[in-house]
Amino acid sequence: MQNRAIIEAAINSDPTATPEEKARVLAAMNPAKANQKMITKKAVAELLGVHIQTVNSYTRRGLLRPVKFTKRAVRYSEADVLHFQQNGAAL
Repeated sequence: MQNRAIIEAAINSDPTATPEEKARVLAAMNPAKANQKMITKKAVAELLGVHIQTVNSYTRRGLLRPVKFTKRAVRYSEADVLHFQQNGAAL
């Protein structure tokens, strides 16, 4: 728990970090999210019933948030995709 407090203090005091970056770092530290299922772009397209290029468009527009493991290995949280499918975009 002490490490979490140190990381939170560091990220919150960093003037170069955007609010989105800060939120992502803090969300990544949430243990509940650590167990979530990650799915591929192809699986997202199948789940939503759209083409892979549409998934790319949703990502560019900020409607879906990818998690990049490497430059080519991109995954999406299944829970986030299902939420998007049920509720649409909350811009």
